[in-house]
Amino acid sequence: MSFDSTEIAWKDLEVFIEGKRITKIRSLKYKAATDKEHLYAAGTKPIAIQSGNETYTGEMKLLKGQLDALNRAAVAAGFQDIRGVTMTITAVYKPTSSDPMQTDTMSGVQIEAYEKSLEQNAKFMEIALPFKFMDITSV
Repeated sequence: MSFDSTEIAWKDLEVFIEGKRITKIRSLKYKAATDKEHLYAAGTKPIAIQSGNETYTGEMKLLKGQLDALNRAAVAAGFQDIRGVTMTITAVYKPTSSDPMQTDTMSGVQIEAYEKSLEQNAKFMEIALPFKFMDITSV
């Protein structure tokens, strides 16, 4: 009997924005959360946990050239820059010997901000793009 402990690695991830593969990406993280709080009644211990609103946030880090390309496309579509565009981001995790392929699709994505910064002896510019989105579908 053998066990396979292969895990998903960075090389197994492909990221698409509006169906176009992004190659100048350095990181991607995203989060789905539900607001929860304890419900109290008689006594000092909670009797249940109540759920509230759902939130979806994330951040990707791109190289400057990729951000420039996204901003050019946004301007060509009539926006000031990428912050005005509502888009879909798809993360595709290629299958490993122990895991099947998984696709996470984030819809209604809007970039919140970006900041450009370069320091002495830098070899490239990496730009963080925090974002919010409306929903996630995983298959």
